[in-house]
Amino acid sequence: MKGRRISGWWSVIGDMSMERKLLLVFLIIITLPLSFISVFTFKSYSESIQGNTIAYSEKLIDQMMDGVDDYIEDMKRISSMPAYVNDIKLNLIRSNRYHEQKKIMGGATGSATLSPGDFDLLLSIQRGIEGNISFINNIKRGANSVYIFDAYGNGYYSAKDGGVRLDLEQSYKYW
Repeated sequence: MKGRRISGWWSVIGDMSMERKLLLVFLIIITLPLSFISVFTFKSYSESIQGNTIAYSEKLIDQMMDGVDDYIEDMKRISSMPAYVNDIKLNLIRSNRYHEQKKIMGGATGSATLSPGDFDLLLSIQRGIEGNISFINNIKRGANSVYIFDAYGNGYYSAKDGGVRLDLEQSYKYW
């Protein structure tokens, strides 16, 4: 049966005109190499695209990591700035002294109310610290708020666009 099929094909080809036979031969001669070239080119192109995509992704990730590293370094530098601003240091010392005295007095008398003098002192401390940290908050683009705490967990801050934390006490304990 197989022999009949082959001889059947040959008889079909043998019955064709010379022009059709040439057309068939040219199609085979052209189609086969083009098919192989197309498959080879597609495979090569696909591998090239995949390699370029991987290389680009790795480069992009490296750039992003460099950006994150730079951002962290900037934040470290900015966070050390209050140690070099005398007004902030002096007002933090004043805040620590005030709260230390209140703790000592509060432990003896149990009084936690503010006198007008205390209010003025706390307002002066707050303005002295927050006025300077608003400068720090404007140094780094993308920073929305800066918080500084004294030794007793009292927070002073500068916030842009209403970015004040409502959970400042809990955040201080966590930080």
